[in-house]
Amino acid sequence: MEKIDQMEFNVYQPSPLNEKVLKDKRKKLRDTLERVLNMYYRDDPDKWADLKKKQNDYEHKRIQLVAFYESVKSAQQVSVDEIPLPQMPEQTASNITSQIPLPTERKPEHTIYSIATALKLQALVSL
Repeated sequence: MEKIDQMEFNVYQPSPLNEKVLKDKRKKLRDTLERVLNMYYRDDPDKWADLKKKQNDYEHKRIQLVAFYESVKSAQQVSVDEIPLPQMPEQTASNITSQIPLPTERKPEHTIYSIATALKLQALVSL
């Protein structure tokens, strides 16, 4: 069933088989799986539990694969021109630039030295 899903939900290339053919194959495989599970349910409950867990894992992976496929396909249908952009308020360029605050020039209160400079100063003081 995973191979059928890979053929049907492949985002890079279209399915080589018709959608109806894939659905029929999946239905036949599920029916066969249900019959096998019923047989194991009666004969070997431990094996049935293991197969049921694997089936649930497959269903979870399939849901993720379908969600990914649908998101990619919907994204491919959107054109860039259809994406709305925010509107700028009606202002002139000079008015906008006058509203931007400019940095003021301030001298630092303390001089910051690098570690190398501090070590050199310490060596000079100790002489």
